Order: sequence, then structure tokens, then C-alpha cells
Amino acid sequence: MELQRVAELGYSEKYRKVEIAVPHGMPSAELAKVSERLFSDFLSQLPRACESCMSGHSFIIRERLEYVLQVDLDRMEIVGQI
Repeated sequence: MELQRVAELGYSEKYRKVEIAVPHGMPSAELAKVSERLFSDFLSQLPRACESCMSGHSFIIRERLEYVLQVDLDRMEIVGQI
């Protein structure tokens, strides 16, 4: 199975939290290379009150888990595996 090379960048207005999830096993040196683009260009696309700062917001970088099942919550069946 080939792992997808996709990062997820999200924001919660309710919790004032910005989170990025990177693929499992991504070296920190590689994250450093892409971080400028993720945090400048893409973060500005999220609906935040202050687009130029992160003051008062929690910021989390996490590595996506190695084994992930996608579950259809209506049917309660596994529909995919990442």
C-alpha cells in the first residue's frame, strides 16, 4: 500500500486552534522545507479573524498515525485504509 503524501492544515474557531497533520514518518528537515509555504500561503486561506498573527491560538503539529482505518459512520463499515 502506497501512503499518500498529503498534509492536513486546519483551524477551529471555537477552540482557537491551528493544527497541521503530516504524513507518518515525515522527517523534521522536510517539514522545515515546506513549512514556509504551509504557514504563509495556505494558513491565510483558513477563516481566521486575524490572518497575520497567531496570538492567542494553540498551534499543534502532529504526525498522522501509521495505520488508519476510514469508517463510514452511517453504515458503521470500514470503507478504506490509509
